[in-house]
Amino acid sequence: VGGVYASVFSDTSGRVVLDGDMEASPRKDAQAKGDAIANDKFVAFLLNTCKDAPDCPLAKPEENYDKIIESARKGQLTAPTESKKDFPLSVGMLMAYLQAESLSNSGRYFARALQTLAHLASSKEEERRDAVAFILDGFCFVKGVSTWSRYDICVGPGHTNENEYAAVGTSFADPYLEQCAVWGLDLAGYFGVSDLMNQWRMEKIERGMAGLAAAVGDMAGYFLWPLKATPTAPIGSAIVKPLIIGNLFDTATSYSWAQDMKKSFPEGSMITWQGMGHTFPSRASDYNRAAIEHCWHYVEAYLQNGTLPVNGMLCWQKTNPPVS
Repeated sequence: VGGVYASVFSDTSGRVVLDGDMEASPRKDAQAKGDAIANDKFVAFLLNTCKDAPDCPLAKPEENYDKIIESARKGQLTAPTESKKDFPLSVGMLMAYLQAESLSNSGRYFARALQTLAHLASSKEEERRDAVAFILDGFCFVKGVSTWSRYDICVGPGHTNENEYAAVGTSFADPYLEQCAVWGLDLAGYFGVSDLMNQWRMEKIERGMAGLAAAVGDMAGYFLWPLKATPTAPIGSAIVKPLIIGNLFDTATSYSWAQDMKKSFPEGSMITWQGMGHTFPSRASDYNRAAIEHCWHYVEAYLQNGTLPVNGMLCWQKTNPPVS
């Protein structure tokens, strides 16, 4: 929204901070590609950070992760419903869970994601079942009821478009229909089912499971939107001087989009935060507090007096988010 405003009203736009940037040339295929790359990158960061930490809850992070996916694919990760049926955790929902945990830029849910993976990889059936139930409870709920457990079917905010809290535990689901409606119209691209299947085949070759799940979510959600798109012109201006911020491991708005946004505003400057989460952290961040506050001084200086930092300024992540 900020980028479009600064493009359309360039003559009257003053100081603009663009954080959580979308693709500067609004296209459905570019959105899916950016989401896929961002989610694969986060999972690699999650597993490598754990591998390098002495208190990593996974014995062999990459191997454990691959085995968890294979177990989910075979329907072997389940939790019991009230009717005593085994309800399976799908690979797609597992990937959606990891993305949900990645969105916090405070880093406080990094460890929870790893602990959940550790429980899913456990040799103890009870731990595996509890972890599955934890994820299902976060996605499958309506009006205070965990639908997977009560009715043997997963129905949640993604289906009902209701913004509500989980019946048990933490909510990981959000209403998705509004986003699909916006992206279906705002992003250029027109596809048939055969086009989507061809794109799925290519994504399956090029992406990891997290990236593939993100791309499929995009394609299924709005690539076949029943109305013709009404996209904006490519975002950008030669006279507006915005401050553009990108997070290296933002799964909601890919870092590559922040880079493209900088190209679209050549007179602006770009700050890169080496951390995770969606948008630049506030001072309430649980880790790297001093580094984040240092970078906030540059944001405030720009907003208060128009002073742009050096283009390409890096906000160093001094420590990785905690893994346990």
